[in-house]
Amino acid sequence: MAATDGPAIELLASSALQHLVLHRPGPGAYFCVEPVSHVADAANLAAARADTGWRVLAPGEAMTCSLRLSVSSLSRQANDNTRATTRDRRHD
Repeated sequence: MAATDGPAIELLASSALQHLVLHRPGPGAYFCVEPVSHVADAANLAAARADTGWRVLAPGEAMTCSLRLSVSSLSRQANDNTRATTRDRRHD
């Protein structure tokens, strides 16, 4: 399989999700990507550091965030990029 074959995954997260957890359980054929609002073990680290992302919500308070996951073909993206580069060269 070439680098331009297979699926492409784009993950867009809102600014509330400042951290990313990447988990690969053993030699499995998959991995998990999880945008989160805080670092791992933030509840315990928050006492020593202010930048953990840990946030305690008051009763009735809410925190919102969003996440968009898009899957496309790498070969299609490569073709689109080639066309865009060709167009840009014509305008120079």
